[in-house]
Amino acid sequence: MLLLLTKHWTPPKDFTFPVTEMYNKKRKFQRHWLDTYSWLVYSPAVDGALCKHCMMFATGGDKGKFVRTPFRNWNKAVDEIKEHSSLAYHQDAMAKSEKFVYNMRNPEATIKCKLNEEAAKQISTNRQILASVFKCVIFCGKQNLALRGHRDDGILEEKNRSMFNALLNFRIDAGDEVLKEHLASCDERASYISKTTQNRMIEIVGEQIRENILKEVKSARYFAVLADEVTDTSNWEQMSLVLRFVDSQQDIREEFLAFVPCEEVSGEGLTNKIVEKLEEWGLDVADIRGQAYDGAANMAGKFKGVKSRILELNDKALFFHCASHCLSLCVVKACQVPYVKNMMGTMKQLALFFSNSPKRQRKLEQVIGDAMPDSRKEKLVDLCRTRWVEKIQAFETFALLFKPVIDCLGQITEDKATWDSKAVIEASGLLSSMSCGSFLTAFIVTQECLQYLKPLTVKLQKVAQDVSSAYKEVADITQCIKDLRDNVDKAFHVWFQKARTMAETLGVTIEKPRVAGRQTLRDNQPADTPEVYYRITVAVPFLDHLCTELQSRFQNSQLAGDGLQLVPSCIAQLPKGFTSLPDGIKGLASLWEADLPAIGGIQAEIHRWAVKWCTAAESCPVPTTLVEALKHCDSEYFPNIHKMLQLLCTLPITTAECERTNSSLRILKNFMRSTMVEDRLNGLALMCIHWGMTIDIEAAVDTFAQKFKTHMTFLPKHLLKM
Repeated sequence: MLLLLTKHWTPPKDFTFPVTEMYNKKRKFQRHWLDTYSWLVYSPAVDGALCKHCMMFATGGDKGKFVRTPFRNWNKAVDEIKEHSSLAYHQDAMAKSEKFVYNMRNPEATIKCKLNEEAAKQISTNRQILASVFKCVIFCGKQNLALRGHRDDGILEEKNRSMFNALLNFRIDAGDEVLKEHLASCDERASYISKTTQNRMIEIVGEQIRENILKEVKSARYFAVLADEVTDTSNWEQMSLVLRFVDSQQDIREEFLAFVPCEEVSGEGLTNKIVEKLEEWGLDVADIRGQAYDGAANMAGKFKGVKSRILELNDKALFFHCASHCLSLCVVKACQVPYVKNMMGTMKQLALFFSNSPKRQRKLEQVIGDAMPDSRKEKLVDLCRTRWVEKIQAFETFALLFKPVIDCLGQITEDKATWDSKAVIEASGLLSSMSCGSFLTAFIVTQECLQYLKPLTVKLQKVAQDVSSAYKEVADITQCIKDLRDNVDKAFHVWFQKARTMAETLGVTIEKPRVAGRQTLRDNQPADTPEVYYRITVAVPFLDHLCTELQSRFQNSQLAGDGLQLVPSCIAQLPKGFTSLPDGIKGLASLWEADLPAIGGIQAEIHRWAVKWCTAAESCPVPTTLVEALKHCDSEYFPNIHKMLQLLCTLPITTAECERTNSSLRILKNFMRSTMVEDRLNGLALMCIHWGMTIDIEAAVDTFAQKFKTHMTFLPKHLLKM
């Protein structure tokens, strides 16, 4: 029957229909009737027209013409065909025929429960129940809330104080009658709120988020790998994997995909884990165009690190040492100057002196309130060992609260009746250390120099930063530090006056320390005045260290400089009528020759690109970064330039996104829930980190129904509509 309905005989184009004489006129079947009326068929055996649907499925009515007997009255064919189309039994036959064809082509749609209307309603109810449970799981995941309580055995109990059960009760109180009825009447094995079901749902939602991201990565094709290791609460080594790519909207994206537990933390073991995950996600190692890690030997080692092993697999996977780590190391080395190191130790002790005692902290807040009633700062910030933005903020807070801190320490030192001897001795020692000229001078010098680095520190951590702009800004900061060093006499004179002002607050005078000929553990520099002495022993070595470290640690500036030559604000400055490619662009074209779509026309394309922006510079703003240039580049008119800009924007700057995911891991896997299987951890992490991504609940229910064998029936929603 299916063949008769779908593959019946159709007259070929060269077929000649027989002519019949009617009412002294020659009449015959017209081919266009077959095109106009899909139900109509022609039988050459009887030279007549038939309705293929009514012949098989019509019931009741006068089934003469087109059904039991072929229609041959061509003189009245149009009217008779229209009349048959409007008959009720014909419409019913058409519907039955269409459903028959669908069921034959989709045998799964003929399940008894689908044919039964009551069963279809039950399926819809089951899906609604599962969707409600999914929403509770997703809410907990996005808000980083622990789902499980003391026991989660699939029973909704008042004694179980888990967040997940509380949300279920909240939905019921809010009017979810379907969920209420289900949980009140369901079997314990079919409640779908147990820890096993939670794990399944978390895994499904996590996979959906990951697949959405991977779809965009595959669309971009080229990507960079960012990785960083951290030890979680359960003492497991976890590696955060993040991919950087340019999406279809020409925006730079850095997306977290998984935490990978690592039993072996050697370069080989970590490389194998990264490659295994990329292959599992359907990504080709050959499409990696950049990699960024910290400076640990197992990650950035020249011979056996992850960097080197990935380069062996793909020599285009350029390595970039995390710029934020580099900048941090520059400051760490500069702070090894003895006076600066001692000053920072004193500041750390001072912060701990107050933070370790609520009584001392209340005293400090009282003094601050009396001296500075409008101040929002009431607590000293500890000098974070790794986060230099916080360290700069610690300097700013200390400078603001300097006078109240001095007063507070003085009151503690004098009031021996109220404070214990340990607090008095510590306060006296801190006050003495802060009164030294070396402390005050080192504080001002360090604060003033770090102010140059603060904007760079913040900007490097932004996802949308491109490699050329980043290294150009590093070069600019380095030049600023050089300028300070070249004019250190003038710069330090201003800084020394600020140190003197702080000394006046303390009621002391900055003096040159005693110089001993045989002493080797402090600077014995010859100097006529305290200003000269501290300039030589603090400012000069600090600036020298900082400048040298910035120059030595940021060595990928060549590629960054080459990339800048593609930026419209730079290329517009090329001489008119140039006959050869600039060296930087020539180097990029050589590096990515296999990736460029039309390498043969690169010179003409660069010329057109330069002319475009030379002309546009007079009428509109010219892009000054690679990201802006990419958004203004037509991929069809400038295919090679567009591809080079995309690859340059794909190159990583920092592993800040990995660090942010590690922070999420510390909140997610804490001492209250330190044991968690890998799939559950990654599912919750994906929901928490990508909290803004929309989850398709219906697709999640479909996946659950197809992936797991359950007591209740959950058929895909599109089948219920048939």
